[in-house]
Amino acid sequence: MTVLAFIVAGSLLVITGLHVYWALGGRWGGEAALPRKADGTLLFKPGVAGCFVVALGLAATAGVCAVRFTLRLPPVGLSVATWTFWVMTAVFALRVLGDFQYVGLFRKVRTTDFAAMDAKVYTPLCAGYALAFATLAMAA
Repeated sequence: MTVLAFIVAGSLLVITGLHVYWALGGRWGGEAALPRKADGTLLFKPGVAGCFVVALGLAATAGVCAVRFTLRLPPVGLSVATWTFWVMTAVFALRVLGDFQYVGLFRKVRTTDFAAMDAKVYTPLCAGYALAFATLAMAA
């Protein structure tokens, strides 16, 4: 479990850094990171606060993984860790299913750069996270 928790925490911290980069005005990767309608218009445009909120949530989840399984610091209460892992399992599983229009396995819009990245990277990554968090939850 320690190796899995380390991989999950480390990868979440990388994604945290990307969200902080975007919050600070960075543009790399942003075009393919936001869902678009079939005509190319953005579905939504996250602001600075939104990027920081996502970054904070990802960092906090990485912290729970690290504290519970890898750093061996005073353990996060088992109920807190288990609850966190099950919530993250649900969040990522719902992301895999998507909104049945622009995001996830059942998206209808498939012609945008985002849709291509969603099919190749984002949805499989979220599926991996859902399985990883379910595994961590059962081990917590």
